[in-house]
Amino acid sequence: MSSDDVVVAESSIRENWSQRAENVDGDEQLADYLAHIRLVDQNTFQIALPTLCIVAEKDITNARKRDLEGICADVLLDPESSRPSRRAVLACLKVFRSGSAWTDFYTLIEALEEPQFHIIRPVLPRFEALLNAVRDGRIEFIWLRIALSRAVCHTNGWIRVWAIEKSASIDCNILEKNHEFITSFIIPNLNNNDVFWRQLEKEKLEEFLLQLGATINSIKFAPGFFRNLITSIGALSCPTAVFFVVSTLTSISCSEVLNDDDVALMRQVVLRARYVPHKSIRVTTIRNLVVFYANVTRLSSVVLEELCNLIGYFSQDATSAMVESTFLQIHRIIISTEYENVEEPISLQSKFLDDAKNLGLHSKMWWLSMGTDQALQEKMLSKIQLEVSETLGEETPSDLSIQLFLLKERPSNVICKDDVMECMKNELGEYILTKIVSNEGTKREFELLHSLYIPLFTKYCSHLFFPFALAVIKMLTEIKSCESSAFMLTFFDAIVEKVADDHLEVLSRGFLDYLGGKDVIGMKRQKKSVEEYDTKEFNAIVAILHSLRIKLLNKFITEVDVNSFLTECVEQLDVASAFPVKQQICHLMSRSIRRCSDPELTLQCIRACSNIVNEEKKSLNSLPALDCFVNVTLSASQSNPKVSQESIEHIESQLSIASQSTPVALIIVDALTKYKANLDANWAPIIVKLALFGPVPKKETRVISYAYSRIFEEEESHFEKDQIERMDEVVQKARFKAVLLALKLSSEDNTRWTYPLMEEIFKASAVMDQSSSRSFGLSMAHRQKTRGVELLHLLTTRIEDEEFAEKIFDFCIKCVVDPCQQFSIKLIVEWTIARLCAKFDKLFKKLTDDSFERNMAAQRIGSMSSWLNVLMLISRASPKNVDQCLEKVIVWCTAQNFPVRCSALAAARLMFSTLDKDRRKKWRLFKSIVNFDAEPSGNSRRVIDNLCSDFYFAKLHIDDHFDFHTVLSLIASRTGMPAEETIPEKIIEELNTIKNQIKSSNNDSTLLSAPSDVYSALSKNASCAPSMENEDTGDLDEIPEETEEEKTTSSFQRKIVKDTEMKDDGVSLIVVASLVDKPNNLGGICRTSEIFGVDTLVVADVLVAQDSNFKALSMSSENWQNIEAVKPANLLEYLQGLRANGYTVIAAEQTTDSVMMHDFVFPKKAVIVMGDEKEGVPVGLLRAVDQTVEIKQVGHTRSLNVHVTAALMIAKFAEQVRFAKN
Repeated sequence: MSSDDVVVAESSIRENWSQRAENVDGDEQLADYLAHIRLVDQNTFQIALPTLCIVAEKDITNARKRDLEGICADVLLDPESSRPSRRAVLACLKVFRSGSAWTDFYTLIEALEEPQFHIIRPVLPRFEALLNAVRDGRIEFIWLRIALSRAVCHTNGWIRVWAIEKSASIDCNILEKNHEFITSFIIPNLNNNDVFWRQLEKEKLEEFLLQLGATINSIKFAPGFFRNLITSIGALSCPTAVFFVVSTLTSISCSEVLNDDDVALMRQVVLRARYVPHKSIRVTTIRNLVVFYANVTRLSSVVLEELCNLIGYFSQDATSAMVESTFLQIHRIIISTEYENVEEPISLQSKFLDDAKNLGLHSKMWWLSMGTDQALQEKMLSKIQLEVSETLGEETPSDLSIQLFLLKERPSNVICKDDVMECMKNELGEYILTKIVSNEGTKREFELLHSLYIPLFTKYCSHLFFPFALAVIKMLTEIKSCESSAFMLTFFDAIVEKVADDHLEVLSRGFLDYLGGKDVIGMKRQKKSVEEYDTKEFNAIVAILHSLRIKLLNKFITEVDVNSFLTECVEQLDVASAFPVKQQICHLMSRSIRRCSDPELTLQCIRACSNIVNEEKKSLNSLPALDCFVNVTLSASQSNPKVSQESIEHIESQLSIASQSTPVALIIVDALTKYKANLDANWAPIIVKLALFGPVPKKETRVISYAYSRIFEEEESHFEKDQIERMDEVVQKARFKAVLLALKLSSEDNTRWTYPLMEEIFKASAVMDQSSSRSFGLSMAHRQKTRGVELLHLLTTRIEDEEFAEKIFDFCIKCVVDPCQQFSIKLIVEWTIARLCAKFDKLFKKLTDDSFERNMAAQRIGSMSSWLNVLMLISRASPKNVDQCLEKVIVWCTAQNFPVRCSALAAARLMFSTLDKDRRKKWRLFKSIVNFDAEPSGNSRRVIDNLCSDFYFAKLHIDDHFDFHTVLSLIASRTGMPAEETIPEKIIEELNTIKNQIKSSNNDSTLLSAPSDVYSALSKNASCAPSMENEDTGDLDEIPEETEEEKTTSSFQRKIVKDTEMKDDGVSLIVVASLVDKPNNLGGICRTSEIFGVDTLVVADVLVAQDSNFKALSMSSENWQNIEAVKPANLLEYLQGLRANGYTVIAAEQTTDSVMMHDFVFPKKAVIVMGDEKEGVPVGLLRAVDQTVEIKQVGHTRSLNVHVTAALMIAKFAEQVRFAKN
């Protein structure tokens, strides 16, 4: 059907429905009409919706009004509904629903149709008024839900989060009557990381989770609520959403709401949680679910059995402490509910005969089910001990698995005078050996081996380790079954670790005989003997057998022909399919490769291991594979240039993916530290890259890191100390370990390492300085340069060469002269300069030389503030230099530049305060200058006072405060860097192995607590979360009553109309600010441009709009101001193109033929070109300019800020052209 035909068809449908609506007469016809409109297809439905206004205006009954409300509510709740459809149903509602509550509802819904945040924010307080109307019964809850659902569908993420937070804060008595709102609205809308990231930005996530938990707890007895809640949690797909929502359930008080019938529902959610990819989050989530189930379910044998099965889903990944903690919580619940249900061990035997996997868990639960009845527990213990002692005494003991599990898992508080397993440990050992020798390698036997036989044998039969190990190794030569061999070798591997060293030689001979020689790495093809294993399970058994053979070979071999042995390893690595086998072969290689005499063979080994990394890249073995590779690579001798070069290339290749998988960096730096003796200066680039490592965290990464920090903060003792698992600390640990490695290497061989490391920092810094985002706060260039100067600062302590020290000095001076550098960089390099000057007199003389001072001021006058701060630091650390520093400072106390003048006066005041009485007499005239207030009505006094009280200007000591925590954490945080850019004190204390060289932290309480008002400008804008409070509107009580005329259109609608009326045809203004590089200036220009209707703002890089300094002045104007990117190099061509399209190009510049702005008449189509903050508009661009315009000045100050100049010219254009009356 053609487009014309579609239009005709739609017109016909519209006319037909309009006619039908007009003809509706009476309640019955209206009911038929409304029933019919619900049945039509979606396209017809949308066309027919406007006709609802026609029937709404008729005399209709309350029943039909409810029908109309139902249709309107369905449309408004539909996230896929169109804006015209929503407009139509709102118009229908306005016909027969009015009043203050409905006015609030209409205003909210209509405001939420607008994309602009600043339009919506003033209307948000009306939500409270709408909620009050629901409380008072003046409007139904469904309309409140509609308002929130429209907010959740909004394109602005902050509006969406506001709606979710408001939803969770609704009165509990309202939610109890509408509890499906939680399970069908709140929980599903939490199914993404964006929600939690925004709450983290607002620092309200904990508050929200507490509120949600309290709400759930208060309405838990609502019929069907918990079942719906569990179902909604099971539908979540975002791992962190599952974790955070389930964490709120831990606050639910004990209440028997669920029963045996809900077991399947419980299991369903736990099975879903098993697919959470992050181990600690997965374990904690399932544990919290288990405790929640125990808390809210009427306990029975069926429920306790299921709880054991659910614990089994995480017990393999959890520590024994975590499992014990879970059982302890369940035990408390059993006691509080006075549960009574004790089963005899014989019933456990029949019930769990085929479930050896969770038999230990069921045994523990069996004891706990007795509650606090210790007498009963002791009675049962005596009965079981008697049964075990009688059975072990038999010539052929029957199976004791259940009884031994019950004894193994008995509570510690149950008194046991004579432990039967201790008394009969020889018999117990014989029983276990019989089970080992007679095994068939079934699944049940493997479960019993790991959960029962090995733990009991290790605990009670240590005196039998050697004879039993010897017996097992002799038996192995006779075993033909692969499954049985794997079973016995697993047992042998567990006990051989405990055998004394003097017995190992005997075991070594026996094992090598079984193996067939000390160089036998491969294994012949195996056949399946146990039918219960499928192909995948049998392959896993084969992998266990093969990997154990290689592992034990690695333990027992001593001398081999290294080259032939490594050749065999490479060949076997090529044919091996299972990763555990490859892993053990790599361990063999890393042990021998150091002694390899053939560089080509060494490279073959490295390449073979690199292939494993590529093969396992997308599997769960990716990190273990990398660990194998780096250990083999760095174990090899790096003395051969070819080996060293290829090794570096391979490691750099792996490091390149570390931004996507941060543990990669930690694995590499650990290996470099372990094998640092093998390294030479060629490895300096990699070490520096690791010290500068750290990607800008994505939303998902931030949320996951927070989840990990929350888990480990609350229950760190329940988890293994696995640094790879600590996702919240991986980046900081990798960075700090690399810093430590650099410092260790420079300490061990200063000449060989220190200078190459510093050269790499200089190179890396030069690359960052080429970045287009280098001036943007918290950009990658800013972050990496901050890390680079921190490392440089720490390495400076190793510098002894005065010539190289001057090179560092020049680098630091370049940093402070550069106008793009942030405080996190400046403060560190100022400190570095001061330490160098204190150490080398030549550099202090250079710093205070008149020509150096003039040259520095000429490059950038603002850099003199840094120069003055350096003098402050030097004078504080070296009192003998105070007079000389004061002489330099006094000159700048009358500087024209305001920041420099204030810095000089503050520095002079502080220096003067350190002088003794005699020296103060010498400088008494200077005291008058310092105390003279030339600007009593200005800001200078406040700025000077702030500087004098700012710790980092007035008290920081270059030696006393030199420690890891101050350099790597405090300075960064005080200058506005986010938490991920600091190294936590806990990590520093844990990892610092050179405390004798550099302290971990500082005991100066003033330093630790001192904020920085002077240097913390960036931190004020570090969070991108907007204020949701209405700054323009008072409390709800202060909202004035609306007139009848105002009721027809809301306030935000009138505002939109006024804005849109301001643009006239043919008027166009483009502002070109590509030459402006400071984000705060660009932010101000953007705000002015948006306010006065500039069509396009042109900048060098649109990413500047993401900079926090830009946003501090832009006030969100970038969200609706059109911004385009044109590089400075392309400006000439761009401007010539605009001229060809009829634009007049005007440059804000002082030239011989420039016109004063108050005399200039702007054309209707204009381009305003703003120059560089320092150099103005380049001469090369002036040929594309039609007219230069300047602003007349009558004061002494040389020029206006570029943002102010742009604002004046834009406003002048608006006054003359855009706002001009015809």
